[in-house]
Amino acid sequence: MKKYLLVVVLSFVLTGCAEKLQGYIDQPESFFRDPHYDHYKNELETIESAYLKKEMSYAQYLDKKQELENKYSKEVQEREAIIESHE
Repeated sequence: MKKYLLVVVLSFVLTGCAEKLQGYIDQPESFFRDPHYDHYKNELETIESAYLKKEMSYAQYLDKKQELENKYSKEVQEREAIIESHE
């Protein structure tokens, strides 16, 4: 009886794991998520949306976009420095 129960529980676990694994196989980019990049993309989309809605001028759009890109580049350099220091 214990072996039967163990097989049933193991099959449930494997089925659950296989289902999650299938999601990563279908969408591999979901496995590698960079929260800093996600934040950057969301902010950039917000700025672009505001420009397209004519809530800001083109010069303001370029300034905000450049500011955001500089901030993201600085974050990337800081993370790379941390990674290199641990190697």
